[in-house]
Amino acid sequence: KDLNGRIAFFNEWLKDGHPNAFWLSGLFFPQAFFTAVMQNFARAHKFAIDRIDFDIELRDDCKPDGSDIMVPPLAGCYIRGLFLEGCRWDEQRHHLAPSK
Repeated sequence: KDLNGRIAFFNEWLKDGHPNAFWLSGLFFPQAFFTAVMQNFARAHKFAIDRIDFDIELRDDCKPDGSDIMVPPLAGCYIRGLFLEGCRWDEQRHHLAPSK
């Protein structure tokens, strides 16, 4: 199931261009993906890559598969498929909570 999902994700990416939300758990080596996102930002804005860092914007107003994200962010990327260990996301309070 995961392999077929990965193949479909990459085929859509190849056919339709950059997705509005990237499936993080579908990537084999997500660290390289994040480095590439930083490199693209650094080159576009003429910053040294070792002088920039990530800023996180959590959006829990979207579907888990990211299908309702219609436009990409102005800078960086949206990701989906992030897993938590040792806690859970509380959708009512919009923060991390102990696992059930």
